[in-house]
Amino acid sequence: MTCADSAASTPDRSRVIDRRDVNEIATQVARAVDLAEGAWGVVDVLRAIARHEPVAVRELSRHVELPVPIVAAIGNELRKRGIVDTQRPVRLTEVGRMVMGTETWLDSGDCPTCAGRGITVPAELDELADELSGVAERMPGARMELDQAHCTVDTKLRRVMLLSKLGVLAKPMIFIGDDDLTSLAVAMVAKSVGLPIGPMTVVDVDEALLDYIAAQARELGTDLTAVHHDATRPLPEALREGFAVALTDPPYTLAGAELFLSRAVSALEPRPGQHLLFSFGGRRPAETVAVQALIAGMGLAVRSLVPNFNEYLGAGILGGTSHLYHLRTVDGAAPSIDGDFDGPLYTADNRTESVRGFRCAACKTVQPVGPGQRFARIAELKAAGCPECGATTFRPLPLTPR
Repeated sequence: MTCADSAASTPDRSRVIDRRDVNEIATQVARAVDLAEGAWGVVDVLRAIARHEPVAVRELSRHVELPVPIVAAIGNELRKRGIVDTQRPVRLTEVGRMVMGTETWLDSGDCPTCAGRGITVPAELDELADELSGVAERMPGARMELDQAHCTVDTKLRRVMLLSKLGVLAKPMIFIGDDDLTSLAVAMVAKSVGLPIGPMTVVDVDEALLDYIAAQARELGTDLTAVHHDATRPLPEALREGFAVALTDPPYTLAGAELFLSRAVSALEPRPGQHLLFSFGGRRPAETVAVQALIAGMGLAVRSLVPNFNEYLGAGILGGTSHLYHLRTVDGAAPSIDGDFDGPLYTADNRTESVRGFRCAACKTVQPVGPGQRFARIAELKAAGCPECGATTFRPLPLTPR
């Protein structure tokens, strides 16, 4: 440890910080970062640090369900006040530990095996996981403009295991979007262990993705229909009211959640008890209430909600995870959007600038990525390599207004 490190981590013993001070500090920090959750949101961050330190900001984001930039801002404000250390990953100072430590020792009961997800991938599927990794590596790159962020292989397998646990693998199943290749994971697991599965239908706007899924399904001998369709338009009549199970992992917006849930509900048989697996990231309190209101308004009952069930290769602002809702239809369930949708849908639709700069980690040059640029997607830039030095690692720069 350097002298600077030692000085940074040494508490100021001339001043004792008690619970009232922490509450005041939390209030100050909440005001400084304009935190909608208020002082309790800051306290949640402090408790998460105390339980998991040293901990990366990205992991903290998962625990407290706040965007990565907001968690980073809270951490910076807490450093100014001597509660969080200047070292990285994030950790408390000695004073911070004295204040928080007595409150968190009873909170350490998380399951070390499943991390609270309730499902683990058995070792018997390790070889299949390697095969699925190869299938995922060869798929078309993620399209940022469609909010695509591919989930990990473990997540794909956990979804299949959940479907098996629910006893629905043999039912007609529809995927409203499937850039995660969950349909192929179902097919591969079923073939590997000899499970019967029902017919699957994948609906997506990405033609290259659909072609890839269809080709893989043919090789597996799987009954899978790939349908090119834009979800902003109602599902074709042939896909309405004919499925027992629907899965969707929509764009990262409230509009995306409502639209994709609506299309999923319209695809399900019009009787109670049909299954819908809905993946959506943690949101601020008001947005969470809005999502839950959408769910209830469509006649969907929440049977379970597993925080951070899904992990993604990307989606940094969301902490790289999303929650999994298991929903069941009730009598009279109906979509809230049944006709065309013409509003902003994807994250980029709500931004002032859809072209983003990416800085090369090696030579530090910046390459613009987006519509009308040499590289429309970050996957294309990574595949081609930096035009200046050939490196393939890039760091996103903040979006700038027009």
